[in-house]
Amino acid sequence: MVVLLIRRLAEKSLLRSMLSLGLCLMLATIALSSGALAEQRTRGKSGLFLPRFVATSEAKANVRRGPGAEYPLLWQYQGLGIPLEIVAEYGNWRQIRDHEGDEGWMHMRLLRSTHRVIVQSGPHAIALKARPDTGASTRAYIGDGALGKVTQCSQGWCEIAIGDYDGWLPRNKLWGLHASDFTED
Repeated sequence: MVVLLIRRLAEKSLLRSMLSLGLCLMLATIALSSGALAEQRTRGKSGLFLPRFVATSEAKANVRRGPGAEYPLLWQYQGLGIPLEIVAEYGNWRQIRDHEGDEGWMHMRLLRSTHRVIVQSGPHAIALKARPDTGASTRAYIGDGALGKVTQCSQGWCEIAIGDYDGWLPRNKLWGLHASDFTED
């Protein structure tokens, strides 16, 4: 009877160990797979990653329904350095998406690589801080839709120049950066 009890306990212990090992192997496989997927990015015909962020390079930039001048004009961006996301490529044309989710096609000469962003503060302005810290002094208050240029990011904050001001804003309040842009410290 005692031998049978010891054998059953040993079988349960072995079974638990095998289940634990199997679970660990499964979790490790999932972690490695998701990490590998996160690092895999699609390359467009240009050889550059998709999606990627760019900005308008002209004061007036036409957006068309399709990849060509023969397609109807949808709208026109008016302003230099407006951030856009390239989601597809066709010849010299780039399918873009803006911060509101609107999509269209632009000729590549109207776009340039840069780290421009749009502040998404919501209905209330947010404080531009002197350091990447909520307790730091405030340099200015920045409203929704303000355009800026990012120079670096660290620990969930990005250093940004907006007009005559520079300082730090929370990264999650900026549209125009992918997770791999300005790798976090």
